[in-house]
Amino acid sequence: MSPAAARAPITFERWLVLVLNQTESRAGSDPEQPLDETKETRRFIVLSPKDSRPVFNCIECVSKKTTVPYPDVEIAADGCLFTKVTIARVGMIYTLSKKLAGIAALGTLRDSGIQRKIAIGLQVYLPHI
Repeated sequence: MSPAAARAPITFERWLVLVLNQTESRAGSDPEQPLDETKETRRFIVLSPKDSRPVFNCIECVSKKTTVPYPDVEIAADGCLFTKVTIARVGMIYTLSKKLAGIAALGTLRDSGIQRKIAIGLQVYLPHI
């Protein structure tokens, strides 16, 4: 049985917060993510709606160290999805395989204010065609 088959099924719906093994996700991302050797895992927020593709689009979340540069979004620690004050980096969009073994779903980001800020940040970051 493959490691991906051993984990509980994940639906990869929009706003789902995932924790991924950094070494595995770095090797399987496009573009390749930077590796933070101080941490084994990293949180991501799924951007793409639930679909049948073998990949999903997401943004990375990092611990807040200083100020939050616009259009990144600060997320308060809630003790569940985020154990520390976090920055959702809307300019760091990755495409990852749903088959990575080191993925665990933590829950859904339900704060509509944070969702709106992320959506606005994505519009600011992404080029207008």
